Amino acid sequence: VSGSMQDKIETGESKLEAVKKTAKRIIKNLTDKDELSIVTFEHDAVVLIPKTKVINKDLLLAKVATMQPLGGTNMSAGILLGMDQIKDEFRGIKRIMLLSDGDANVGVCSIPSLVEMTKNGPVSIFTFSYGANANQELMQAIANAKDGNHTYIQGGDVRDSFARELGGMLSCVSQN
Repeated sequence: VSGSMQDKIETGESKLEAVKKTAKRIIKNLTDKDELSIVTFEHDAVVLIPKTKVINKDLLLAKVATMQPLGGTNMSAGILLGMDQIKDEFRGIKRIMLLSDGDANVGVCSIPSLVEMTKNGPVSIFTFSYGANANQELMQAIANAKDGNHTYIQGGDVRDSFARELGGMLSCVSQN
């Protein structure tokens, strides 16, 4: 929710509006067996939605709608707080999905430092860049640090990108 997320993308909507659209699509595709947490970051990181079962989708969607662009981009605080939301006792697929323009300018900002911090995290981070001026190098490096994927969301169209990621999380890995 950093200030740079108010910049427009190819479709004329703001980066943040595209991120909200993405978050809403994710929520709509989850089931009541899934758990979700949403962490926002600008100068500081905030848990917008604490880890919860996806039972009341309308409430979750309403929380996403409240996001507004503010301040700088403390991506490191967002990543660390996101990692804190993941509990070891949960046995399902755990994943951080980082949606940003990659404009890290508060807290830890260098690519090597963010990569090192990410390597020590509990899960893979899948990154999604928004806007033609997104820092693709940073977002790709974070994803590569621990077997994640990086996707540039061109024009705010998230359908194909998230179909691939959600499909992987929702598909059957093994039986019996």
